[in-house]
Amino acid sequence: RGVPQQFPRKLYDLLEAESGGAGSAYVHWSPTGRAFRIANAALFSALILPKHFKTNKLSSFQRNLNLYGFRKGPDSTYCHPYFVRGNEEGLSQLRKRPKAPRAKKQAPRPVTSPVSSPVGKPSPAYLQPIRVISPTTSTCSYTNNSYNCNDPFKARAEAQRKQERLTMLADAMLLMLDGE
Repeated sequence: RGVPQQFPRKLYDLLEAESGGAGSAYVHWSPTGRAFRIANAALFSALILPKHFKTNKLSSFQRNLNLYGFRKGPDSTYCHPYFVRGNEEGLSQLRKRPKAPRAKKQAPRPVTSPVSSPVGKPSPAYLQPIRVISPTTSTCSYTNNSYNCNDPFKARAEAQRKQERLTMLADAMLLMLDGE
């Protein structure tokens, strides 16, 4: 499974081919090589996209970027922690995000709390079950003229630690309220 997916490979080849030539007026690597920029979206979609992909629609291209976890920065700049100039091995780490399962339409359920007050009334909103924090696949930021992309595994571990702290805090609050 170390074989890169087709879209990231084609995108990498596009950037390598177009960044140094005439296409660099439309799309190019950032100076650090950790991101790329679409300088002229109209000409990029009309001239560059059809040479490398089966579409000339910028929206389809952007959808693929989103499916692979690229983050949009300022000035039509995109980055991904594993998509770096000169690091073709990183392409094997890029995976298409799984599609979210479609939710079945159900009648809305009344909001009730598993915890009830001593009188039998539903407990206040602050005693409702805590939402689970879902980590992002990657976080990219632009600071000091540089793009920084964090490892998605570290982001997931940090989100789990935060969730554990929130759960412990909620349990402690419930114990304090039960003692009253």
